[in-house]
Formats: sequence, C-alpha cells, structure tokens
Amino acid sequence: MSMRIGRELNPHSAPTLRMEASSVRTVLVGPDPGFSGRAWIWASDEHAHAAVLSVDRQVIVRDRIRQNTLLTGIVTILRKENGFVEVRAATETEAGRAITVERLRG
Repeated sequence: MSMRIGRELNPHSAPTLRMEASSVRTVLVGPDPGFSGRAWIWASDEHAHAAVLSVDRQVIVRDRIRQNTLLTGIVTILRKENGFVEVRAATETEAGRAITVERLRG
C-alpha cells in the first residue's frame, strides 16, 4: 500500500531521496505520507541532492574537517517505512504552507 500512495503523491516521477524519518520536520504531526516539511541532511558537498532539496534550499554549514555539508530544503513525504521516508521536492503550494508555518512559529 505504501508504494501505491508514494506513486500517487509523485505522479510526474520527480527525483526522490530516502532518508531517516527524523530528518524531516513537519508541523504538529509526525513525518507521514502527504505531509510537507523541512528536510535536513549531511552530504558530501553542497550540490548533493539538488533535485530533491531544491525548494528553499539552504547550505547551513560546511564542516571542512569531516568534509560534509549540512543541507536543508522543503520536501513532501511520499512513503514511510521502518523509520525511513522517501521524499521529493515540494510543489510551490506545499512549500508555501510549510514556509508560512515556519514563519509563524518563529
């Protein structure tokens, strides 16, 4: 069933990323399919996952010692399984809701 929901939430087959569920912050509810929120991920460089973390993408910090970069962007959760989620870049409407709530919460 989660595969079907994931396909329905990604009708245009946008690039996806699998990450720990705890890496996606949504408002008031847990990281469940259909919800949009801000994803945080360490990557090898600042250009990693550019297609998925493209909406409100930010480079938060570069750790030159460990050669990692902390990236963030607004995503929509497609499916959740065993503590991991599959996400795609949020649409303009989805991102607008997530950003508005972030601003309200300060």
